[in-house]
Order: sequence, then C-alpha cells, then structure tokens
Amino acid sequence: MAAVTGVDGQITIPAGEGAYYIQCTRWTCDFQRDIHEVTTFGADENTRDKVGGMYHATGSFEGYWADPASPDTPDLSGMMAENHSPTAGFVLTLETGKTYTFAGIIGTFDIGVEKVGMINLSGTFESSGEITVA
Repeated sequence: MAAVTGVDGQITIPAGEGAYYIQCTRWTCDFQRDIHEVTTFGADENTRDKVGGMYHATGSFEGYWADPASPDTPDLSGMMAENHSPTAGFVLTLETGKTYTFAGIIGTFDIGVEKVGMINLSGTFESSGEITVA
C-alpha cells in the first residue's frame, strides 16, 4: 500500500486514556500488507499466485504537547517494558478530512524544549490492531 502524509492529528499517551496528547504538525504513514505465495506445483501455467495477508502501518510524527493542563511529560514506562500493550492512540488527518485511527507502539521519541518553553516532539510508530478510516 502507498505512503500518505498529513499536517494534522493527535496522539494520546497512554492509548485510550487521553491523559496527555501530542498535536501533530506533520506525519507520514506507510501502509503495508504481507504478501504470500500460494502457487501449487500442479499448476499448468507458468505464473505465481499470491494472496494478501495481514496489514499494518509504520510512520513518523512531529508535533508539540497540546494540553496546557498537563505540562508534565507522560509516563513512557510502557515503551521500556517488554511485551507491553500499545503505548499510544493515533488519529491522523489528511487535508481532505479523511482520518486514520488506530492504537500503536511508539518506537522512538525525541523531545526538544526551546527557550520559550514550547515542548517539541518527534518520533516513529507502528500500528497494532485494526486501522479504521473515516
């Protein structure tokens, strides 16, 4: 599947609870599907047969802390725990208004603070579970 990009979205940490959220100013998302060969040796034609398997998304994000009531950084201990459930909820929006919503695991997380106190963030993610499109 193709990669898409957007300029708006929200990431909640931890997933589903919305205690903290990141307002995305830029994101990329690459949708991928496993492809499995199912060609049989008894086939008369000299071609390969394939079927689509499971799908998932990988991507990156940039943004800033958007909740002035929660200026502290969120609990990221789930990122360090082995076999932990998804660490964030994603709602990524295209300029057309189409949204992609899913739970995901944050792979990298970079925090930068400017002199004026604005907390800028960037990182990478992978989806976990269903991806809904609306």
